[in-house]
Amino acid sequence: MSFCRWHAHVERHRCSKKVLIAENGHPEDREQSLQQVLVKAGRQNSNRRTSLFETAITTRTHMTADLAQGIDRFTVTQKLTLMVNRYEIRSATEDGQPGHLLAVAQQKRAAFKEQVTFYQDESRTIPLFSFKARQRLDLAATYDVLDANGQPIGSFRKDFGKSLLRSTWHLEASGLKVTGSERSIAIAIGRRIWEATPLGDVIPSPFRFHFDFVDPNGEVLMTSERGRSLRDRYLITLPGARLDGRVAAAMAVALDALQSR
Repeated sequence: MSFCRWHAHVERHRCSKKVLIAENGHPEDREQSLQQVLVKAGRQNSNRRTSLFETAITTRTHMTADLAQGIDRFTVTQKLTLMVNRYEIRSATEDGQPGHLLAVAQQKRAAFKEQVTFYQDESRTIPLFSFKARQRLDLAATYDVLDANGQPIGSFRKDFGKSLLRSTWHLEASGLKVTGSERSIAIAIGRRIWEATPLGDVIPSPFRFHFDFVDPNGEVLMTSERGRSLRDRYLITLPGARLDGRVAAAMAVALDALQSR
């Protein structure tokens, strides 16, 4: 091969290599670019996991805060299952209908020591608060309302003597002492007569009973009104939002779950 032909061959090879590098990049540059893409993808996945975790924490905090402070009304709806009673606590819309989920309560039936736990959602993995009886199988037992850490935030008890004619409860929370009783004495008596008949064991009571909770000055701090529904559903109102919503939710569920005791 003459020098001129050899030189032309080398130049063609160098030009081809430049074209390949221009089109695809230098091999070292391509490797570095690939590493940068992988690092960026790893950061995005990490940021996504962090975002999901923060969203879950924010959601739990938001749901708890809704009940713990500033809420002035919500709904309670019973969901019947085979072994437990469950209740959905939801925000209330303008017309009093259930809105977004605030908590899910679960009560074991035939428990020797009554306890109801309120969870973040239907998965029942994150407890928010609960109420628990101090005594076993006591008709006049006191129930402590506990936060997620087991610290007391309120209590309530049934006034057994007054409840023979008209269901009455005493509730304490955040320095407030209120007494709740059935709004209508006529409905209270009619409901008792119905429940004493054989029909009361097989047919749900047709009476819609409501409760009003007032402080020593007669100011209403909480009302529970039963709606027209095949399932037990209640609209809970907290005028002025002075009462801790968690304590109010516990009391509202107790009015249904413990009413016959």
